[in-house]
Amino acid sequence: EDKKFDLSFGIDTGPTHKLDTFQTTGEGNIRIILKTIASIIEEFFSEYSEEAQIVVVDGTSEKRRRVYKALLPKYLSPNTLSKVDIK
Repeated sequence: EDKKFDLSFGIDTGPTHKLDTFQTTGEGNIRIILKTIASIIEEFFSEYSEEAQIVVVDGTSEKRRRVYKALLPKYLSPNTLSKVDIK
């Protein structure tokens, strides 16, 4: 059984609960956003450590991919970072 999970971040678009992964919050504070994402990933692994071996984080644009690769590792513990594949 595959123990690889893809994480998506976005804005809830309403009653269908479909995520809009291209829209931005417009707040412009990427560090706070990445700290939140890192906290979610850390909590995910603490809760599902038996079920999950790797989480894939992939941005919806090349700019987001570069930002995730450059900054997200700074907010993850070394143990968790070893289980995260940032595309």
